[in-house]
Amino acid sequence: MLVFQTGVGDMLPAVEEALTPMLPGEARQIVVPPDKAYGPITSRAHREFPLQAIPEKARQIGRKVMAAAPDGKETLVEVIDIRDSTVVLDFNHPRAGETLVFDLQVISNEQLK
Repeated sequence: MLVFQTGVGDMLPAVEEALTPMLPGEARQIVVPPDKAYGPITSRAHREFPLQAIPEKARQIGRKVMAAAPDGKETLVEVIDIRDSTVVLDFNHPRAGETLVFDLQVISNEQLK
């Protein structure tokens, strides 16, 4: 069970849209295509880094590593290629390109005070 507040960005907008008209006890399945979920897989999200910037243990195709953005935000990325002097990391969302299926049921609908 997942409890969340609508309208604050905790859930995909397509899921919130499906939940909004539902009443307590109501259930439905929704299918969310990639363009309404985490987007398509795009090569624009592939970035090359110097080999020395990636720990030696992480220099394996398919390996997941934590990457820090200039603002300090961390994200999990995948090593997708290792070249002579660089490593290519995939910054696509892990669910990019996927059609997502959700089984929804509203247990209760409460107003915050």
